[in-house]
Amino acid sequence: MYSFIKIPEYLKRAKSVYCVSLSISNTITSTDKLIWCHMLSKYLSYTNSGNEYFETQEQISESTGVSLTVTKLTLRKLKQLGVIGTQKHHTTNHRFCTLYTKVKDPTECESLQFYDIKGNVLLKTDFLITPKQTTEKEI
Repeated sequence: MYSFIKIPEYLKRAKSVYCVSLSISNTITSTDKLIWCHMLSKYLSYTNSGNEYFETQEQISESTGVSLTVTKLTLRKLKQLGVIGTQKHHTTNHRFCTLYTKVKDPTECESLQFYDIKGNVLLKTDFLITPKQTTEKEI
C-alpha cells in the first residue's frame, strides 16, 4: 500500500530546530521530517477514527524505508525535542518494548523555532494558506 505524506512548507525548508523550553538546538534532516510526518499522519488517522496509535521502531523503519539504526537516532532526537511520546510495553520473557504513542503536529509546537539554511527564523504563519479574497471582477 502506498500513501502520501504531507510535510508543511516551512518544515520542508527547515534545516535546524531550537526548542525554547529546553534550550536545545539540533539539525533536522529530511529523514527526521519524513519519520515525524509519517508518524503524525498515522497518529491522526488512528485517533480521528477513535483508535489508539502505537508503533514500534521496527514498524516505523519498515513503513518509511529508513534503516533501523537511523530510525532509532531520529526517534531519540524527536523525543528529546518533546514532539513524540512513548510508553513501555511488556513482551515475552520479561522484556520491554518501546511503543511510540503520541505525536505533535509541527504547526502546534509553540516551543519550537525552525531555521532555514541561512539561519533565518521560519515563521509558521508565513506559510499558512488563507482563503483568496473575492473581487468584483471575479463575481
